[in-house]
Amino acid sequence: MEDKPNKIVFKKEDIWLIPNVITYFRMLCIPVFVTLCLVGGLKGKTDLIYWALGVFFVVLRPCRRQNRKKIQYGVGHRQSV
Repeated sequence: MEDKPNKIVFKKEDIWLIPNVITYFRMLCIPVFVTLCLVGGLKGKTDLIYWALGVFFVVLRPCRRQNRKKIQYGVGHRQSV
């Protein structure tokens, strides 16, 4: 008998976990960022460029906080031998 490969099964309760919600938010911000950059760049409106940078930094914020915790607690870093 051949072993069937394991399938990834998504549960309905996993959809609303905090990391998944953050990912959904980031994915929704991509078209907003691109639109603001394109319209701001093509029409020469610098205020839209600043709004695009604001969207970028809002999306970047949770990632920086998570990396800061990893550095603080030494998670995910190689330890010298």
